Amino acid sequence: MVFDAYMRLIRQAPVTNGLGFRQFEFTIDAWELTNTFSPGLNADVTFTLSDTVQPRSICIAQQRERDYPSLIVYSAIYDVYLGTTRIVENQPGVAYATPVWEIPPRNVTVAFEKPFESDQFSFSAGCCEGMRAITQEEFEAGAAAARAVRGQS
Repeated sequence: MVFDAYMRLIRQAPVTNGLGFRQFEFTIDAWELTNTFSPGLNADVTFTLSDTVQPRSICIAQQRERDYPSLIVYSAIYDVYLGTTRIVENQPGVAYATPVWEIPPRNVTVAFEKPFESDQFSFSAGCCEGMRAITQEEFEAGAAAARAVRGQS
């Protein structure tokens, strides 16, 4: 499956950790993952953040005294919908990428483990590419389209 993702982060101030490496933590504040209609499943598939406290994610430098290159680890708890039906609830998942030279990471593959199994299908490892900054309007339009597929406003 091919998806489009719309993500908004709340980034904390950078710090130097106890090992002398620069890092910042962030929380995924909003996340919508949508695909085009799946003929095999006869429905659209969407992912969204679960209505629960989200874990912290981290971006940590790989060299002392420098912010980049870095390793970024995304953590999220999410729900999966098949059309308007939630088929997975409160599923934890992680994604990571290295070397990261900027935020959002560009020109790097982000590997993810978002495993789940339902009666209809299972999903596990994958990757995403082509990350870029988007405007607030682009984010809102993409997030609204994902919610509309689920019958949510």
